[in-house]
Amino acid sequence: MAGRREPKGKADAERWQKRIFFCCVGGVFLLMLVLNIFTPLIADDYTYSVHRVTKEPITSFWQILSSQYSHYFEWGGRSVVHTLAQLFLWMGKPFFTFINTVAYLALTLILYAHAVLGSDRKYQPAVFLLIHLLIWFTVPVFGQTVLWLVGSCNYLWGSLIIFGFLLRYRIALTGSVRQGWWWIPLWFLFGVLAGWCNENTSGMAVMLTILFLILGKLKGQKPAAWSFAGLAGVAIGFVVMILAPGNYVRSEYFEESSNIIIRYLTRFERSTDILMDEMLVLCLAFVALYVVLLYSHATLTQKLTPLLYFLGSLACNYAMVLSPIYPARARFGVMVTLVTACLSCLVEVEKAWPRAAASKTFGMGRWAVTGCLLFTFVFSYFTASGDLFTTWRMSVAREEYIESEKAAGNLNVQVSQIVPETSYNPLYGLEDIQSDPEHWVNQAAARYFGLESIRAYE
Repeated sequence: MAGRREPKGKADAERWQKRIFFCCVGGVFLLMLVLNIFTPLIADDYTYSVHRVTKEPITSFWQILSSQYSHYFEWGGRSVVHTLAQLFLWMGKPFFTFINTVAYLALTLILYAHAVLGSDRKYQPAVFLLIHLLIWFTVPVFGQTVLWLVGSCNYLWGSLIIFGFLLRYRIALTGSVRQGWWWIPLWFLFGVLAGWCNENTSGMAVMLTILFLILGKLKGQKPAAWSFAGLAGVAIGFVVMILAPGNYVRSEYFEESSNIIIRYLTRFERSTDILMDEMLVLCLAFVALYVVLLYSHATLTQKLTPLLYFLGSLACNYAMVLSPIYPARARFGVMVTLVTACLSCLVEVEKAWPRAAASKTFGMGRWAVTGCLLFTFVFSYFTASGDLFTTWRMSVAREEYIESEKAAGNLNVQVSQIVPETSYNPLYGLEDIQSDPEHWVNQAAARYFGLESIRAYE
């Protein structure tokens, strides 16, 4: 009799876990949707709303391709993500508001899959919430990389493409991946897109693809044709992006030491300082969990999988040694990979120590950490959403004023500047309309609104 009750109790527990999991997914979607609704167009959004050469509003997909052709040779090689940015600007902000919320949710679910694959428990709401909460608290400029249209396409959407591409390699380690000849061209093309997204994160994608193949070989698996096709694709996409003539044009705008040794030592020190200042807590959490994992009876695959993500995050950080600048938004790929490493290690520890993981003490401890972060998140979210609402309201009022001035025949408009308060606001760290009408943001905004000039009150 007791033997029958246990499976039923286990099934009931799994059913409740599933319900809680989907409630968490729905909750995150609604919260992010609100933030996206209150995010106006800013900064580079005005620039990418028009054709790079003609400066005319985008009216077709072919114009986007033409604009990106010029962009590749004159400014930078991130053709995939900037094509997405111009496509969304052409389709309109209301559509982007919804699809960008879906993209954030998709990224968190894909990172969740990277972390829990191979686990007996499919639905782990605490792990999903921890992924969202850790991204919220550790990404330096959340607004620039998740909410701002151009910034989101560069970092959120770029990471979505990259981790979506890598997910199949992660699934292959479990031995449950589907086969078929069509996966070969499909994963080659997917690889090209993943390699052509973002310099440091796409470089990490090449590295992790190779490491996943090596780990599969150590496990005794025979590499499939699609996996090599994907590797070829991601490598080609990365090389095409890095060799863009526009990269070298843009690099001329930054002044550095003429001594190449001093230059790279300074950049290495910069990356190390950022790691110590912004990533140390997560790094220490990973090391602590990994030591526990090493002393378990886990398999080689279980021990090495979290390490791959951790090494990937370090590579993503130190890849910026090759760049003259390291903006805060470039840390997005580093942080999401590091978060994945920590959660993957936590799941593997639970699998390696099943009795401890099944204990009430362990479960309560995990939910206690999640609960503390969630409690802090509530206050942080209300502050962030209030800041965004203020920005949105001021932006709407400004646009209405511009339209009224245009209707009155005034094409030289003066407006109030919007000042953000939190890093969850996309304007934080970016430039709003300035007092100088010749400033690039002012010129881009003037073209966007159909004005001769626009400037902010001094």
